[in-house]
Amino acid sequence: MTTLDTLLEEVRTGPSGPRIAAFFDFDGTLIDGYSAAALYSHRLRNFEIGPAEAAHTVLAGLRGPLSEDQFAQLVERGIRGWAGRADDDLAELGERLFVQGIAGMLFHDAWRLIKAHQRRGHTVVIATSATRFQAGPLARRLGVEHLLCTELETEDGTLTGRLAGRALWGPGKIAAVQAFAAGHGIDLAASGRCSTSGGGHAGWTRRRLSAPRPCTAACWRQAERA
Repeated sequence: MTTLDTLLEEVRTGPSGPRIAAFFDFDGTLIDGYSAAALYSHRLRNFEIGPAEAAHTVLAGLRGPLSEDQFAQLVERGIRGWAGRADDDLAELGERLFVQGIAGMLFHDAWRLIKAHQRRGHTVVIATSATRFQAGPLARRLGVEHLLCTELETEDGTLTGRLAGRALWGPGKIAAVQAFAAGHGIDLAASGRCSTSGGGHAGWTRRRLSAPRPCTAACWRQAERA
């Protein structure tokens, strides 16, 4: 029995109901790769990234795992140029990037696991350091109501170029999951947290699905029947 088969069997035979939650990471777990790559490609094509930001981003990646503060600084550096843009514009960009590339990066096995949890009436949550416009389109397609993510600050529907609250990276992500669980009556001891990212996070269980492969249209139809 493969790892995925084992996980599906655990879901099917385990407790049901909304007090049981399944928390999924986004980049590297639900999708094959990182949504930020699609975003940076778009910004490069549109000359929205200057030499200073590009150099800073590359150096940050070479230094290895980032702390929560370092990650927040990296994100804030990238979103300063969005100050004054309408929040709706970013939502539209997120939909466009999803259709153009991110949709094809979805792991078939991950979708099957999400559907299995949903059939058991579990509370399914995507918890990610990505922004809402990066992860939101996929969450909606998967029927996942709850999205914990790094939020961007807005005033009257306009981006300020700052973060709204804590970045969901490392301890920030764990704190967000714990706060969600407390606010929704979730039994964390009986719930699952899944991340396949190389670095992972403290308290974030890395469970790599078997033979992960991106979804095709046929895979999406098969996942609905699984």
